[in-house]
Amino acid sequence: MLINIVETRQIEKTANGAKAPGPDGKTLQFTGNEVVSMNLWGFKPSCYKYLGKEFLNFINNHGMDLKSELDIPTSVDKFVKDGQITIKILMSNERWFGVTYREDKPFVVESINKMISKGIYPSKIY
Repeated sequence: MLINIVETRQIEKTANGAKAPGPDGKTLQFTGNEVVSMNLWGFKPSCYKYLGKEFLNFINNHGMDLKSELDIPTSVDKFVKDGQITIKILMSNERWFGVTYREDKPFVVESINKMISKGIYPSKIY
């Protein structure tokens, strides 16, 4: 079960893994073996009353700020710590990859092409 989750930004590769600034300003070090969500969530309908209230609060406080963002992980962390919801973690042995930065695109294209050649992923979706 999920105990806590921390939204992490500005992750940079290092010789020993990766690093990022933590919520307290200290540098977090990562090995690459950490459990991550990559914002892939599956919520039961009962969670939406909490998320709905959180969204309304966000709109009321930041609705016109185009650079403001409501972080689902931060909201979920608060609800879990308050004991309002429980989240079951589903594990996968698959490696995540995605395009966050322009420099990520060649690796992602190559990874998808490898999956296509192995028959894991279809060559045409539509």
